[in-house]
Amino acid sequence: MNTRTTTNRTIPVSIAALLLIAASATVARAGERCPSNGSGPDICVAFDGGTPVEGSDFTVDYSTDPSNPSVTLKTGSATWNVRSDDSGSAGNIGTISIDPSQSTDNFTVSILTGTGAGVVNAKGIDLTAASWTGFSNLTGIMSGDLTGDLVLAESSGGSGGTVSFTIEGNVPADITIPHGAGQMFNS
Repeated sequence: MNTRTTTNRTIPVSIAALLLIAASATVARAGERCPSNGSGPDICVAFDGGTPVEGSDFTVDYSTDPSNPSVTLKTGSATWNVRSDDSGSAGNIGTISIDPSQSTDNFTVSILTGTGAGVVNAKGIDLTAASWTGFSNLTGIMSGDLTGDLVLAESSGGSGGTVSFTIEGNVPADITIPHGAGQMFNS
């Protein structure tokens, strides 16, 4: 065992413990960005436009509720993937929302880890925005509860607003999906 002295105290440091901590850290997949939370689950995002850039393509709020961080998608994409990684397993997420950088951007969001659930519990999924004419779609799996509203939008031309999403827990919230959009919803 190695030791390290700090402020006149000797602290034992186990090499095995350091390896265990390193092994449990979030590992970003190719093209995926996972800004580190430090005290709870990390939010990982990916899309078809290369590796997304935090601040311009998306933002993550870890400060409001570190146990349930929220993500806002800013750049439209047909292949956004959002997941919450809690030491290698799906974790909780606050809200998933959009703030389009272009008023005509479209957002198709998948919430998956491989073929499994991308999050456990979510506080809400709001894929709508003021003064926005694009559309949003949602696919994926949530293994826990949706405690806030789920809202999608169709474009002014009637495109989008579709959902193929499984929530394996409770849904004590409203779900708003545009009329006429072919959807499949499991709960």
